[in-house]
Amino acid sequence: MKMKGLLAAAGLLAALGGAIWWSNMDEVAKKGKPDKDAPPRILELPNDQFTELRFERRNGEPTIVKLGKNARWEIAAPQTLPADQSAVGTIVAALATLSSDKLVEDKATNLANYGLAQPSVVISILKKDGKTLKLLLGDPTAIGEGTYVKMDNDPRVFTIASKSSIDKDWKDLRDKRLLRVDTEKLSRLELLNGKETVEFGKSGANTWTILKPTTYRADNFAVEDLVGKLSQAKMDDAQDEDSAATKFAGSALVGKAKLTDAAGNQELEVRKDKEGVYYAKSSAVAGAYKVSNELGEALAKRLDDYRNKKLFDFGFQDPTRIELKGPDKAWVFEKSKTDWKRDGKAVQGEQVQAIADKLRELSSIKFPKAGGSAAHSEITVSTEDGKKVEKIIITKSADNFYATRSGETAVYEVDGKVIEDLLVGAAAVREPSAAKPEVKK
Repeated sequence: MKMKGLLAAAGLLAALGGAIWWSNMDEVAKKGKPDKDAPPRILELPNDQFTELRFERRNGEPTIVKLGKNARWEIAAPQTLPADQSAVGTIVAALATLSSDKLVEDKATNLANYGLAQPSVVISILKKDGKTLKLLLGDPTAIGEGTYVKMDNDPRVFTIASKSSIDKDWKDLRDKRLLRVDTEKLSRLELLNGKETVEFGKSGANTWTILKPTTYRADNFAVEDLVGKLSQAKMDDAQDEDSAATKFAGSALVGKAKLTDAAGNQELEVRKDKEGVYYAKSSAVAGAYKVSNELGEALAKRLDDYRNKKLFDFGFQDPTRIELKGPDKAWVFEKSKTDWKRDGKAVQGEQVQAIADKLRELSSIKFPKAGGSAAHSEITVSTEDGKKVEKIIITKSADNFYATRSGETAVYEVDGKVIEDLLVGAAAVREPSAAKPEVKK
């Protein structure tokens, strides 16, 4: 009896496993088939088959976009212009897998009922093989929530929910950037505002140095932010170009920017009208355009806004040696693996680390032309196992404290309390507390 029961259970288990297997196989098969309830696909064409797009309107001039030899889209009509690659790519992607909202008529006999006898827009797609496909856009639907469309060689009429993603003209597709610089290959940036000229030079990935009016350390984040605003500056098509040109001509100069990359120089001039609106004119694009307040405010900044206010450059690196020399005493802390030592003896690491953190954030409160007359203290920080050494010399005049970096002429005014706190903190560093002996019970 027991054997029969086991055989019956085994048979039931096998049957159940087979059912699950067939169920899974059926699900896999279904995944490979289109959903029978899905709206019909109007057009399906791989993106790489598009070589030209032509937008012909019932009223208005046509827009033609062609794929150039360098695999970049270009506007060929109504005038030759660089195209916004992202904008054209979005239309190509939308057309490549264009789905309907619903099928209206399987074999339409009167296209005039849908505004398709004389379409409002005809979008022609030239393929790699030289053949052309045409998509006709007709009237909006009765309730105004869609548009009637059809392919010219297909008798079916469909509706699509919105035509805005595929119905564009040359103004929508043009490259709206006012400067066409390669930020990765940018080597020089010059700012002229008022009587001040500031020139930045780039070395390495993102390391900027102020070259004029004299050599200063630059605030890389501030300069990169400026570069970003310049490279992303775009024309505002909301205002008529003739009106923008008139406004630009009658406005006051805010500043000029000159950028140099591997291809050469490009310039942007920004002006501000009496209402506080900014306008710009570029050497890379014809005409004048309204631009963002952020761009105008960036060009209005002065030299000190782009100077590096930090006294030390070691940033996120951990120092391996810190030397502080006060008016009457000096302290030297050295790191051995993970432990800090003073005069060869271990000290409390968190206290030395607190000093390192304060030095990392030590910043100028202003940039005076001259420093103090009386020597006060010196601070030296070594990183990269001593390969990089930074030293600042502190001077004092009355109640003001000034700092200069070794080997540089720039003067930084610093908060005297921060300097005094650093020296007090160095004096307060103690040896690790001795472990309390375990009390035997």
